[in-house]
Amino acid sequence: MSSDEDDNESRPCGLTGLKNLGNTCYMNAALQSLSNCPPLTRFFLNCNHFVRPVKAPQLSKSYLKLIRDLWDFKRHDFVTPAQVSSGIKSVHSMFRGFQQHDTQEFLRCFMDVLHEELKEPVIVLNTSEQDTSPSSEPSESDYDTCDSATESERYFTEMNPEDNNPIRKKARYRRRRRSDPEEDRLLEDARPLRHRRLPERSLSEGEGTRHDEDPTEEADKNSEMTESRSKNRASTGTVNRKNRNKVYRSIISDVFDGKILSHVQCLYCETKSETAEVFQDLSLPIPPRESVQMLRTQQTSSEMVPLARTCGGEAYLKQGWVSWMFGWVRKWLWGPNITLIDCLSAFFSADELKGDNMYSCEKCKKLRNGIKYCKVLKLPEILCIHLKRFRHDYLYPTKIGAFVSFPLDGLDMKPFMHPDAKDEVTVYDLVATICHHGTASGGHYTCYALNEENAQWYEFDDQQVSEVDNLVVQNCEAYVLFYRKQNEKAHENYLHMLELMNCPMESLMHFYVSKQWLNKVETFAEPGPITNNDFLCIHGGVQPKKEEIVKELVKPVPQNVWEFLFEKYGGGPVCNHLFICNTCKQEEELLKDRRLREKEQFVHLNDKFSQEDQPHCVFALSMRWYRQWEKFISGKEEDPPGPIDNSNISIMKNGVATLKSGSDYGQVSADSWRFFQETYGGGPEVILRHQFARVPEETRKNETVFEQTKL
Repeated sequence: MSSDEDDNESRPCGLTGLKNLGNTCYMNAALQSLSNCPPLTRFFLNCNHFVRPVKAPQLSKSYLKLIRDLWDFKRHDFVTPAQVSSGIKSVHSMFRGFQQHDTQEFLRCFMDVLHEELKEPVIVLNTSEQDTSPSSEPSESDYDTCDSATESERYFTEMNPEDNNPIRKKARYRRRRRSDPEEDRLLEDARPLRHRRLPERSLSEGEGTRHDEDPTEEADKNSEMTESRSKNRASTGTVNRKNRNKVYRSIISDVFDGKILSHVQCLYCETKSETAEVFQDLSLPIPPRESVQMLRTQQTSSEMVPLARTCGGEAYLKQGWVSWMFGWVRKWLWGPNITLIDCLSAFFSADELKGDNMYSCEKCKKLRNGIKYCKVLKLPEILCIHLKRFRHDYLYPTKIGAFVSFPLDGLDMKPFMHPDAKDEVTVYDLVATICHHGTASGGHYTCYALNEENAQWYEFDDQQVSEVDNLVVQNCEAYVLFYRKQNEKAHENYLHMLELMNCPMESLMHFYVSKQWLNKVETFAEPGPITNNDFLCIHGGVQPKKEEIVKELVKPVPQNVWEFLFEKYGGGPVCNHLFICNTCKQEEELLKDRRLREKEQFVHLNDKFSQEDQPHCVFALSMRWYRQWEKFISGKEEDPPGPIDNSNISIMKNGVATLKSGSDYGQVSADSWRFFQETYGGGPEVILRHQFARVPEETRKNETVFEQTKL
């Protein structure tokens, strides 16, 4: 064996580069960062049988193959991510061509598609529990002030002065909603995904990020994805009310989803309102240097002061006198050093709602001055932080090149937590960061990532992978940061479980546990209760659609291991016998018959309609709703589309719904409309009145002669 082969075998896995396919460094840096997030990567390597997408473009399968190549024991020098590239381009046309794109926007779109392909309904057995959302009112000590953030905060939003919700919607990510008690309970218990991004907070009027502005040309294409996630579908028959709060989860939501609670208070009547939202990343402003000192002096929380000092200096002294001297010189020449804690403090600081951004008070029924602040209610396993370095407030895009210091370990989010937060672990360690080199008009993306096998940092620059020192990472110009929860305690529990597995006690009974949940025990800091619902139905049997692969989805464990896990984490349901659920099997047969019956009925009515030369009445049907129905009858969607929704193609005139100009609709006959209406309900009814049948000329003359004869 040659020395090169020996060196190759001694290298840890995961050090494979990615070929640049033509300005795809933004994609390569994002993929390498995700590859070095152990909870996500271990899922694709150890739980690959859960990756069974039925929707195009099956991007999750392409990503599974890529992860296998990156972590292959053969240790390739580099691989080509062609399938991932073509898959994301088929869904999001903005990434077609060879121009440069924003890596953060790619991350959001990429994880959206993965979630859509891997999502599964959350089975909630008991729906009578009380709301677990926080109800305590915020105290004055919860407010962190930042004068620079009191200038009217700008969101990239659809502004509506009459809207009672102070948190507006982004143009493309239209996924916000005011939380209701039942949905909050489901969010808390089941970790569903609502890929709502937090409002983009800026420190100066007009500040924006060119990469965060979502192209409007993608809005229509992504609206279907958003609609399918936001609307609650029925499982069988017409709209089933008990499934109204049906929610979904996936490995993406399990790893990256956190929850935040926004409070708004009217300064006139002191009425308070709360809005709970799920976030997948935090987009933080970079405060100006002249505002940093003011921001730090106004931090009234006693526990935040040592944290900010640690992030800014004391923690870095451990890296050596060279780093300390470099930081001291930089501070002397350019002012105070901006830290990640400063950015977090600016984001979570209290903000005055005044001027053009006044608060529409529900009690006063007027626009009033208000104050808004937010706290974290639930932390994700992987905290993704995006620093807003790009602006579009001038005639040309600009980049904020200010250095932002960040800790490699020990990032404590406790000062930003809501009092009712239930997270036991609030400290994070850095696992990857994406850097942008260049200007706003052009540049290059690279990634620094911590290898899990040898705890060494590496730089991923497309095909090139090289080892780097901690100081190189610490002094880089970070753009996106990936922090992982510290999991020492969870790792001890995992090691104890392995010891019990290796020394099983004699027992006549063994149990089955989901491999997906066992992956959480191995890689999560807080795996949560045992969850066997990814292969069991609500009746305790194996889901019929997973009958053939159920043995690949579970791991048999001896009784002593089960008792340890159940005592430590709780949950369930208990499973020590794998049997197929006949009830669910019958329901699937009924659903299959329903799909076939609806398809045959519509084809028959539509053929009849197409043969009519002069139809007497034509109805308009929203193509958005029709496409959802078409996916349902073809088996691409499990749930029916819900009531007909023609609101996007109609406007009300004199109390009558009329067709909106330029809307996306299809023509259907009166019989077809009646069929859909009787099956799904909904509306409104939009009649294309200009297409009534015309009376033949000869018949009209005969009728005229007859009338004259009568006279």
